[in-house]
Amino acid sequence: MRFKSSFASKLEDYLFYMTGIDRKPSYLFYSRHFDEYWFDNDYPPILTKERLDDWIKQIEDESISKQSMRISLVRQFGNYLHSVGMYDQYILPKGICAKIPRYIPYFFNESELTR
Repeated sequence: MRFKSSFASKLEDYLFYMTGIDRKPSYLFYSRHFDEYWFDNDYPPILTKERLDDWIKQIEDESISKQSMRISLVRQFGNYLHSVGMYDQYILPKGICAKIPRYIPYFFNESELTR
């Protein structure tokens, strides 16, 4: 995997770490998108709230679960950076995006089924 942003080597290390603990392949997909976002904005390798503001916004036609996955990736990446001694990195808090509505099934009773 070739990343091109200022976080390229750290993203490589992070993905190596994540695959070592059996994470989903979607981390690779969202890591690429994050790298493109960081590269396109020409940001230095420091996570800040201001730099992440556009990243956390819901994209048009994006589901809440996909937005949540993008945010989770960067939160986990921030935690990883802290774990390797980069304490100046901002970690996104939990609860940024809306909760995914929980579907509660409705069961028809006998009279409703015979109508």
